[in-house]
Amino acid sequence: MSTSRKRRRVLHQFLPTPNASTSVPVQESFASCNDEVSNSMYIDNGDCTCICEHCHALFWYDERVNALSSNRACYNHCCKYGRVKLESPSLPPPSLLHLFDKSDFLDNTRAYNSMFSMTSFGGIVDDSINDGSAPYIFKIEGQIYHWLGSFYPSPSPNERPRFLQMYMYDTENEVSNRLGVFGNDSRSRLNSEIVTLLIQILQNCNKLVKLFRDARDLCQSTDVTSFYIRLYNSYNSLRYDNPSPGCIGAIINDPGPESDGFDIVIRHKVNGPQRINILHPLYMSLQYPLLFIHGESGWSRDLRLQGNSSNKNNTLTRTMFYCYQLHDRANTYSLLLRGGRLFQQYLVDAYVCIEQDRLNYHRYNQNALRSEYMQGIHDAVTRGD
Repeated sequence: MSTSRKRRRVLHQFLPTPNASTSVPVQESFASCNDEVSNSMYIDNGDCTCICEHCHALFWYDERVNALSSNRACYNHCCKYGRVKLESPSLPPPSLLHLFDKSDFLDNTRAYNSMFSMTSFGGIVDDSINDGSAPYIFKIEGQIYHWLGSFYPSPSPNERPRFLQMYMYDTENEVSNRLGVFGNDSRSRLNSEIVTLLIQILQNCNKLVKLFRDARDLCQSTDVTSFYIRLYNSYNSLRYDNPSPGCIGAIINDPGPESDGFDIVIRHKVNGPQRINILHPLYMSLQYPLLFIHGESGWSRDLRLQGNSSNKNNTLTRTMFYCYQLHDRANTYSLLLRGGRLFQQYLVDAYVCIEQDRLNYHRYNQNALRSEYMQGIHDAVTRGD
């Protein structure tokens, strides 16, 4: 039985409705947990029945913070003792929940997501490791990029709409256009009825898709000659057209003020695709529309830790954000954690973003890190000085 299913089973059998105001005691089942190793390669840690008293994340008793009292299981990797607070994921429509319960759909989630992704996934995927002798593994070589093109494909007769363009160009043949991206072998595993259903779900639920559909309708109007779409990077930008909370972007038909350096600007036609910056809060939603069916924003530079602390730095880091997001929680349904192979791709993508942040920190803080001074000490020690 998978970990997520075990957690759901234990949740329904043993757990009451969580109350954030009270601590959650250790479950009695752990008192009789057998810690002896029956096999050198396997250790049974029992069921996952402990709950964080702050955010209701599920965890095993052995994951508790050992420094605290033993009669109360406390855990801090999920929310830093309640300092990390994010909105709970919205419940997807029932039709999508039904799809995520079907094994044939989960086996092809990466293909279905790719045909609805608004950005292209730049990276070398290595499938040679998946030879059928072990569970599926998503492996990639090199750096990951997300690329975004223009509204319409180039006028070349052999050019087909791709990614974002399929939301705006030749939408009368949208199903065939999306299936036509794949070869015959891959296309045989995909279902046109599922594609049609996903189109309807995204049109009704996804804020980004609604914005692009509005832009399509505007393109077909004879009254508008030129415009572009701006996807805002920050809700706190000091501009006269500062977006209200919940606003993800706007269709603009005049140059207006200069945009934020990390805003995504999509135009009618450009010479080549633009690379999306990992600092944009819609970086993941543009790439994984089936995991973020409502077009939810991800990590942002504006996020802050809650509560008072002696530490003056209250920045909510990307690592903290993903630690919170990737925990299963009591009485909370997370579509992300049930994404199968697509979830594995998302994990790799998130890990690369975290590592890129670390590299950027060292790159732009050389003076503070005194790297040249430390290099001199290393050289002196090597010489024996």
